[in-house]
Amino acid sequence: MHSLTPPDSALSSHAWRSVAAPLLEHLTDPAAVLDADDRVQLVNAALLKLLGHEEGEVVGQPWAEILGPERRRQTCPFSKGEKERSPCECTAVRRGDRYLWLTIEYAPLDPGSPAVRLARVTGVRAGAAARESTSVVDLRYSIAWSDGARFALLDKALSRPAVCARLMPTNAPGQPCYAALFGRADQCPSCPVEQLDDGRQTVTAVFEIEGPLDGFGLVTASRVSEGRVDVDSRIISEELLSTLLRARIDSIAERCSLSAREREVLNLLLLGRTLADIALVLSITTRTVRFHQANLFTKLGADSRLDLVRVIVL
Repeated sequence: MHSLTPPDSALSSHAWRSVAAPLLEHLTDPAAVLDADDRVQLVNAALLKLLGHEEGEVVGQPWAEILGPERRRQTCPFSKGEKERSPCECTAVRRGDRYLWLTIEYAPLDPGSPAVRLARVTGVRAGAAARESTSVVDLRYSIAWSDGARFALLDKALSRPAVCARLMPTNAPGQPCYAALFGRADQCPSCPVEQLDDGRQTVTAVFEIEGPLDGFGLVTASRVSEGRVDVDSRIISEELLSTLLRARIDSIAERCSLSAREREVLNLLLLGRTLADIALVLSITTRTVRFHQANLFTKLGADSRLDLVRVIVL
């Protein structure tokens, strides 16, 4: 069995390829070499086959996007400084096919040059079908909720059956809702069902959903009987949410009579840019940016940058 890393010796920027190429060739696991910017520099045939890509589509591309376009918010610890959490689990999407749950190990290609790393897939499990191209999906389903069975889908559960039939495998009833509907290995973050244990009958939560239905979910869980919970979910795609937010910003700007320059400053403030950054982008002085920011606070009724976000979102 080949070691994840080559012998302990510092490699020059030109020499690491000569070490990585034969290492990848002999690895039976799907694997890739990532540079300091997390872009793929070398890849073996096993990884190309796993994800359904050609080599020319992979080399030079960001690793997070190779795992799937939806994974730009990738949480898998491939970034430097988090190696102690390797191995990790994350999702990837095989082109035109299904989501995959991958276990990936990360290690420096050379201990003396930790910026160049080897990513090796050591485990693969099939997930749900690749997500639907839709802006809004409404789902209603029921799950078992007792000490012996939690999160298991009940077959009397689903509204929008055409959508669910495309997303769910035929044996979905009895499986955990987070796996059958959302392609997750564990329960959704901020799951409102868990909060029913506090004695409440109905709980609503808003959280990001990743998987076949990628976006943001408004999810309400209601205890309807002993051992059963009904769940109503409205899932809005990130693209639609961005469009709605942009429309709201434009509406507020029009209503508050913001100048063209004030709109530019507002957009950059909402992106989290510093005053110095905004001055550089707009080719104006920091003092002028501060002047426009003060005008924005007055016109929009905000007293800080954080309060500005409240005005726009709420």
